[in-house]
Order: sequence, then structure tokens, then C-alpha cells
Amino acid sequence: MSYDLVGTAGLDFDREGFRCTLTFPVPQLRMDEVRQPSLLTDEPSSVRIPTNRHRESKRNITAVRILVVEDEGLIALNLELILRRLGCEVVGLVSKVGDIVDAVKKHRPDGIFLDVNLGGRKVFDVLPELINLGVPCVLSSGYGDPMLFPPAFRNLPRIAKPFDESAIRRACIEIASLAEARQAHSGGDLGLIT
Repeated sequence: MSYDLVGTAGLDFDREGFRCTLTFPVPQLRMDEVRQPSLLTDEPSSVRIPTNRHRESKRNITAVRILVVEDEGLIALNLELILRRLGCEVVGLVSKVGDIVDAVKKHRPDGIFLDVNLGGRKVFDVLPELINLGVPCVLSSGYGDPMLFPPAFRNLPRIAKPFDESAIRRACIEIASLAEARQAHSGGDLGLIT
């Protein structure tokens, strides 16, 4: 946990009981955000999102519907907080590989932020079906080397952990652009297979 949160963790055992201390960086929060968890860091993160077709400043990402696939609760909450702050709608949270396709069919998201390793199981078995459903997938991983991914998925957009808000914003801009194009092409129907 201390690696994911870029902080420290301590455990103390004494006669009065067990004590766990977690320390991690938190940005300054507005009062309306105090009840929401925040795990943002200032550390840069790598990103591979194609953005050359669209200018960030002109793309509206408000109300982009995102499905979050992540098995680490604090990381999922951090991603959800960032997405909501950017104006996206988080339509669901999935933590098991076997639940991903059903969640996509149920929620019909514009895009998915997809951790590649859920509880020790890789998501690569369900990626072809997600791609066939027409939902853009952004892989999130602590693995920086794309050669660790199967060849068919090495060119998919990905963001590194810990997350960088500007990288997530660029990914959401691309998802919004693809959603607009899908809607224009299909006359409003997202074209997902149900």
C-alpha cells in the first residue's frame, strides 16, 4: 500500500491493541471535498494516449461516462475522485475480471479505465470482447514496459500508476472524442452489442 499511495505504513502492537498508521500526500482540498477520499500525488506519470488529432482546450469531457475497473479500493477511490473532478460520470466500479463484460453491457460506458491485474488475474482474456463491444479501453498499470503485455494489446492507450491527473484528462478527452464520433455515426445509438 505504501508504494501505491507514495507514502508510509506502520503497524504497532501493544497491550491495548493493534494500531495502524498510514501517511500519504493529500492536496489542499476545498471544503466540499473534505468527505471524499483523495490520494493525489505530484509525481509525474507516463502516458500513451493519442492526442494529436484533438486539441485539449477545445474538447469537452463533461458527462463522459466511465467504468472503473480496479481491485485496489484506495486506488479506485482516487481514480473516481479525479474523474469526477474532471466532470466525468463514473457509472460503475468493477473489481473482478469475470464481471467486466456484464458491467459494460449494463452501464454502456463511453470508456473504461482498466487495471491489467485484478486480484492476480490479468484482464487480457476479456479485452477482445470489450474491443468488439466498441468501448475504448485505457489500461492502467504499475508495469511501465509495454513488452510485458501480449502483442495484440501493446498499442492500447495506457496510464501508469500512481496516476497523474493530466494524463487522466488526456485519456478522457480522447474517450469523449471517440464517443462523439460514435454518436454522430450511429445517430445517437452507442452501437454496443447487448
